[in-house]
Amino acid sequence: MKKLTMPIVLCLWFVSTVMGAAFQPSMLKFSVPTSLHYNFDGTPLMIPFKVSGSSGTLVFGIFTRDMANTIGPVRNGYLGWHYVNKVDTCIYISEQIQFTVGNNMLSWDGKDSDRIPVPAGAYTYHMFAVDTVNQPQKCIPNINKDYNGAGFIEEYQADGTPYPMPVWTNYPDAVDIDRVTYKLRKKWVIGSDPDDSGLMESTYYKSNQADIHYIAWAPESHDFFFQGGYSGLTTGILRKWRWVANGEAVLDTSWGVNGAFEYAVNEQDATWTVDTDGDSYLFALNQGYHKTKPYSELIVIDAEKAAEVKRLDLREFYVKPEDALRGGWINGGPTKTMFRNGYLFTNCHHSCTHLMIDPYEEDDGEFVRWANQNGDYVLDHDFTEDSARPWVCNEPKVQQIIVDYEADDNLWTVAPIYDTGGAIVTFGLLAPDGTGVGNFTIAGENGGRKLGGMIIDSGSAYDGICFSPSEIDFKFTGDLYWIGHDSISGVISWDLEVETIAPSRFTVTQNTPNPFNPITTIAFTMAESAQVTVEIFNTAGQKINTIAEGFMEAGSHSVVWDGSTFAAGIYFYRVKSGTFSQTMKMTLLK
Repeated sequence: MKKLTMPIVLCLWFVSTVMGAAFQPSMLKFSVPTSLHYNFDGTPLMIPFKVSGSSGTLVFGIFTRDMANTIGPVRNGYLGWHYVNKVDTCIYISEQIQFTVGNNMLSWDGKDSDRIPVPAGAYTYHMFAVDTVNQPQKCIPNINKDYNGAGFIEEYQADGTPYPMPVWTNYPDAVDIDRVTYKLRKKWVIGSDPDDSGLMESTYYKSNQADIHYIAWAPESHDFFFQGGYSGLTTGILRKWRWVANGEAVLDTSWGVNGAFEYAVNEQDATWTVDTDGDSYLFALNQGYHKTKPYSELIVIDAEKAAEVKRLDLREFYVKPEDALRGGWINGGPTKTMFRNGYLFTNCHHSCTHLMIDPYEEDDGEFVRWANQNGDYVLDHDFTEDSARPWVCNEPKVQQIIVDYEADDNLWTVAPIYDTGGAIVTFGLLAPDGTGVGNFTIAGENGGRKLGGMIIDSGSAYDGICFSPSEIDFKFTGDLYWIGHDSISGVISWDLEVETIAPSRFTVTQNTPNPFNPITTIAFTMAESAQVTVEIFNTAGQKINTIAEGFMEAGSHSVVWDGSTFAAGIYFYRVKSGTFSQTMKMTLLK
């Protein structure tokens, strides 16, 4: 088996897990009441929240609750920028609010964003917070980035438990070995010493001419990964490889046809990514960003059988023939996908269109839960009055959006941006229903080009957002940096028995109390009746306890964990309900 030679230096990844974790950030964490009573009488509702780790900036929002099945499809806003369907929607978003470590308080007067009192009832409130005070901390060294993005971070192991130390993987680098071109994939364990690039692990494989940017870890084992590209001008291909640490990857010929699965695309450069839900599906694309051809599809593939399941038509959102009349392109992607909590998020670095898709939806045309498009001044192109081509979504003249775009565990989404008409910003933010919230600026930002926006939100010791610092080159070698981030939610209701209301989706709340000694309560809600398991894991990812297992009806539930026989420290609890699961961190004191 061949080995890479100089100038590429490769050291064993396992050293990083043995030599200790030099990167140990102070995380930003919130705690809020899970439910609040309000009379909806116009008096201020005071909402207490406690912060640890860092000061920063937050936004606070009020959303409908348990109304998703009665909402949509609706398109509204200037140029029809906002589309919602079967998703609870935002009725109020605050301005940006500064907070400090310790006890804080904010208020809501019971009115929506149009200053109209909302009817009495039950509502979900969300907070999204980011550290805008402290300088970002270096977390991943010396990655080769280009204008397409900075790679991706895998937070969960194949069995669904969180990695104690999440794993970053790069976009492909081309390397020559014995005059043969290979593609190099790097792997970095977050928590390793970011000043020691020798801890980077890699594998390489023989490249076809067009190797797409992403890989996807195989759902059954992260010893294997899927890589995509082309086998012809109108044929996309996925291959399955076994990762060989610091050596040549081995094609898994037991999958598909001799390790490959082919699918039809309209032309070369139509498929940019392969993604997975971590369970059953792979996702590929057939799209033509910055072109004049009317096609845009999400391809759903059975990961085990290597067979196409269905194609979701995205032309309504990504193909805009009217843009050609304004001097733009008619096709805007997508080129990026990201899966989180049962939903697939899409965007493109040449388009203002961002979607949240339910890939399991069986009704054709009903799979898009929300769309944020050009017209709300958030993550838009050519939005100024003096723009040469105003409101042309697919011709980035004023504001460049990078392909990196991710959601956190509460479905807030962020995308790094720059050049917003003179404003110095780091990323734009969309609410859990796609509402454009605005731009955030972190400490030290200079307004230049940046990549990343990769969110870690699995309850690990590294929860936050990773991104590159501002740069001006389209291809460069640099580092990735980390900033603290958290989001959290609760319920506001006139009815103290709000817990009896059927939930709109699967949610897990932070255990209470936390920290605890030795007993704590884990609460969760289920939109549908399903088989449920609640499991406890240590920081090594080993399951140490199953505290609930069985069929449960839709609604709110809670279970108690007694940690009296376990050592003090950090633990994780995972709640699985049907196809959904969520993992959170807790601290046992002694």
